[in-house]
Amino acid sequence: MKNLRQLLLYTVLSLAALIMLFPFLWMVLNSFNSSANIFSIPPKLLPDKFMRPGMFSNYVRVLREFSFDRYTLNSLIVAGGSAFGQLVTCSLAGFAFAMMRFRGRGLIFGLLLATMMIPVQVTIIPEYLLMLNLGWLDTYAPLIVPSALVGPSVPSCSRSSSRACHLRCLMQGRSMGPGHSPCSPDCICRRVRVSSPPCSS
Repeated sequence: MKNLRQLLLYTVLSLAALIMLFPFLWMVLNSFNSSANIFSIPPKLLPDKFMRPGMFSNYVRVLREFSFDRYTLNSLIVAGGSAFGQLVTCSLAGFAFAMMRFRGRGLIFGLLLATMMIPVQVTIIPEYLLMLNLGWLDTYAPLIVPSALVGPSVPSCSRSSSRACHLRCLMQGRSMGPGHSPCSPDCICRRVRVSSPPCSS
């Protein structure tokens, strides 16, 4: 009975995986098709150029007519710049909201989280006008700067991580007794040594 249940479970999971993978498989197969075979009715699953002369002609044509090296470089610059910007700004914001005590901290953090409910369609035109006035059109800045500064969920996660790290550091410092600062290098080194697994002989 247990084996039958596992067989049914794996069958259902295999069918679901095949359904989800089929669009990607169809895309790869169509890359070896001619235009006539792609738009034929009924659709043909097997490509007509597969294992025949000119099999990679579609790839050659795409690489000749389009600058995919430039597209890849643009993607790396935009994605890398946005990720680095969010790492810096969100880490600083999360640490400030978690550690610093100042008036209006909860209100500012609530307003930051409330911006998650603003649709992107509301801000797209003001953002365009702002970038136009700054003279940033046709540059990487409109793609990197807003992405590096926006994202209220990331400061929220950074705030939670900073608070959890601070609490762990405080608990470790208290367990060591007086004379040890909770966030001193000595405390951090001791905590790293305690949490490290012993070396096997």
